[in-house]
Amino acid sequence: MNNEPREEDSSVECYHSTAVASAATHIALLDNDAIVLKGLQQIIEYNHLGSITWTTRSGREAVQRCSSAVDTPHLLLFDMSLDGMSGIDVCRQIRKRSASVLLLGITAFPLERYISRLIQAGAQGLVAKDEERQIAEVTRWVLNKGGCGNGFETARNAHMRLKHETNDIRMLLSDREEEIMILLSKGLSISEAANRMQIGQASAATYLNRARRKLKAETVRQAVAIWTGDYEQ
Repeated sequence: MNNEPREEDSSVECYHSTAVASAATHIALLDNDAIVLKGLQQIIEYNHLGSITWTTRSGREAVQRCSSAVDTPHLLLFDMSLDGMSGIDVCRQIRKRSASVLLLGITAFPLERYISRLIQAGAQGLVAKDEERQIAEVTRWVLNKGGCGNGFETARNAHMRLKHETNDIRMLLSDREEEIMILLSKGLSISEAANRMQIGQASAATYLNRARRKLKAETVRQAVAIWTGDYEQ
């Protein structure tokens, strides 16, 4: 997993959150599947991570409640795949409004599909949805540390970065378009990327062309440079 808890040492600067896992810690849950919500609630309660302050299947409701002085939780555990609003959008909108809510994403897909955009959107971590033990461990870690390594910022630092930031065109890419850009940025060819994505080369080329147009790039090389942040006009 990309952001498992790790021991502190002098070479790693860790930022401590004011929220510490306890009964007084308020945790909110967002997932479009009622069964998953129930399962997440059981994980939180069984591991004594805090109390569930509310659950919802609506991304827009989660944004509103995390922006409310009454319903604001210490941490929101949210799925990346939602109906009507992506987990990335939920995270980004909350982070622009709040410097205090800790945001932890969960996904059934490979973590690399979301991790770069989730960091940009201001989250504090990402964990595999089918790993109950890791969900508990990473939730406790995020509550206690707030933001420590692996590219994830503290809630406060991410808020300061995002509250005045103009829209990032990379956020326009779909999951598949982002996936192929990640693979190409690692040096894979289109054919190799297609194999990794388990799709045909023609489909991979279609996703790449869509991504290139959204990134306003004239060539694939330019698109990769824009994606990685290495492009200078």
